[in-house]
Amino acid sequence: MEQLVNFERILVVGVTGAGKTTTAKKISEITGHVHIELDELFWGPGWEPRPDEVFRESVLTALAGGRWVACGNYHGKLNDLTWERAD
Repeated sequence: MEQLVNFERILVVGVTGAGKTTTAKKISEITGHVHIELDELFWGPGWEPRPDEVFRESVLTALAGGRWVACGNYHGKLNDLTWERAD
């Protein structure tokens, strides 16, 4: 896992329950990168999904930093934002 420090922007994806968040947190601990949990940006109060434009703007803001590990499964909504920026 030490080789991960060579990557600045890491995206962890997978199906529900696969361990994306656990894996991303561990990578963040090893690398010192910021952990970005896309679910936290997507869900609003009362587990209501945020509107797409609000969600995407939140993701853009979160990904603006140089070194991060993002996790989530929002391919249809975020491919152009997340995959483009990840190493």
